Amino acid sequence: MPVFLKSFVHAGRGLAAGLRERNLRVMLAAGVAAGVLGLTLGLDRTEWALLALAIGLVLAVELVNSAGEALVDLLHPDHD
Repeated sequence: MPVFLKSFVHAGRGLAAGLRERNLRVMLAAGVAAGVLGLTLGLDRTEWALLALAIGLVLAVELVNSAGEALVDLLHPDHD
């Protein structure tokens, strides 16, 4: 398998691991709710772009946070 395709496999595994985190699922549900509310309110293109950017940033930061927590757990397994 080419290295380029392997990167997508690793990214998919990372997303799957992230979806096992409760906080990410809550934030994803909030993002969907914001999208439904956006449909209800009739957002224009700029507002949709900003909403998508905000949702994407929140989810990305939560994934980085989860990865950091997993790293700390690996480095200090006895610390709670």
